[in-house]
Amino acid sequence: MDIITPSATLTLTPTPTTLPRFGSRTASSTTSSVFPGSSDYPVFPNGVFLSKFYLVSSQYSGLNDLDHHLYNVCYLPFNPFDVEKSFDIDKRRASPTGSSSTPRPTYLINEAPCKRQAAINTNCHFQNTNGSISGLLPYSDQFDVQQQCYCEKYPFFDSVLGCMKCFEKHGGIEGYHWFPQSYVDAAWKAYCGPEPPTVEFYKYMSQWANTDPAANVPSTTASTVLGTQTDASLYYTYATTIRSPKNGAPGKALSLRGVLLAALAAGVVLCQ
Repeated sequence: MDIITPSATLTLTPTPTTLPRFGSRTASSTTSSVFPGSSDYPVFPNGVFLSKFYLVSSQYSGLNDLDHHLYNVCYLPFNPFDVEKSFDIDKRRASPTGSSSTPRPTYLINEAPCKRQAAINTNCHFQNTNGSISGLLPYSDQFDVQQQCYCEKYPFFDSVLGCMKCFEKHGGIEGYHWFPQSYVDAAWKAYCGPEPPTVEFYKYMSQWANTDPAANVPSTTASTVLGTQTDASLYYTYATTIRSPKNGAPGKALSLRGVLLAALAAGVVLCQ
């Protein structure tokens, strides 16, 4: 079952770090006393930007008017996050009879793509080890099951592309607020390829971003096209299927190997 239901989205708050940023990025402020953002913050691919909203108080965040405008129009155009409603333990328990790996290409399709991305990320970032809040832990093994969640069950990367388009069309900075499709596609092809990852998703993305030339993007400011308009249809059209780089085609039903892996994990994993 999903951790995030259609009525709510969970915001993640890991421990602040000051690791190097992905690619070539421009921060909102260069003042040394200002929090520079965390490249480990579990939002792909603009975690450095979004971490400033959650890891420090506003006077240390370095966020400016453009930062707040982009967050408001891309993440909060409909309803704000409601953390309490998202923590429904019964809804979080995996069904013993249902298929936890069934592709869900239309999951939260009526939500803004940034909120949809955040919900999918929460469903795939955590595994539920005991059916309770205390059992929600980041992956420490079964990384192929997590890969299946991000790549085959949910339209995560499609939602990422829509979210990046929102930041771009509202005048964001490339390489900080938003990343081009070439960046997202390169990351998608690397992570969702035929070889199962050996680390969890965000550690994989951090390693990829620091070694793959495709992760280096320019730092340019986009033109503000949409102003305060927030309708997602103005900047993106959702895909109706989940594409897969393994075969160059939209995602299909799981292979026998995938079904067996999911069955083995069903007893301990909530959201894969």
